[in-house]
Amino acid sequence: ELVISYTQSTVAVTGSSTINNGSTTTVCATFKNASGVSLAKPDESMTFSLTGAGTSSGTFSSPTYDSGLKRWCSTFTATTDGTAKEVMATHLLNGNPQSLTSTLPSITVNPLSPIEVTMNIQGVRAAESPFDVDITFSRSVTSFGLGGIISYSGGSGTATLSEITPGLQYRVNIDPDNSDDVTLTFGGGEVADSLGYINSAASFIARRV
Repeated sequence: ELVISYTQSTVAVTGSSTINNGSTTTVCATFKNASGVSLAKPDESMTFSLTGAGTSSGTFSSPTYDSGLKRWCSTFTATTDGTAKEVMATHLLNGNPQSLTSTLPSITVNPLSPIEVTMNIQGVRAAESPFDVDITFSRSVTSFGLGGIISYSGGSGTATLSEITPGLQYRVNIDPDNSDDVTLTFGGGEVADSLGYINSAASFIARRV
């Protein structure tokens, strides 16, 4: 029997149903007849989308058909964290769109933790000599500039920023005009990743040895 039974057919999240923002999972649609037998693809048109009252969102890759398992599959990439949403598969049947919606599991996108900032001095700071501080981010950031993160106790100085690993690690060469403390301070939100998540606050004091 080639007639599709929508009560027997399924849309399933075959990968993890709860993922972090920016991660991926796989969804598949299997069309079956009234006896529960998987059918070959009904036609050449298939799309996946999210539906329901949840707030998670993302994008689906162009579906591909697995002739062995007789199912359509797509990769979902999360772009916005939020509450669970169901997955809908829509295909054309005699030129008319027919939709099949998952119940459980649905897809939930979790937020990422704030970007952590780690700072370490390279070597030993001596008197008024220039010194380097490496700044490392736990995730790649879209842009970074020194701005007002450096403060000098009782004097001033110059600072030059260089990139070690794009988006992840930078080196600051600091040349103070005295031997007092130099403080590097990141307020929350100084940098952000491509999804808009910002850093947590961090500070580092470079003292003369």
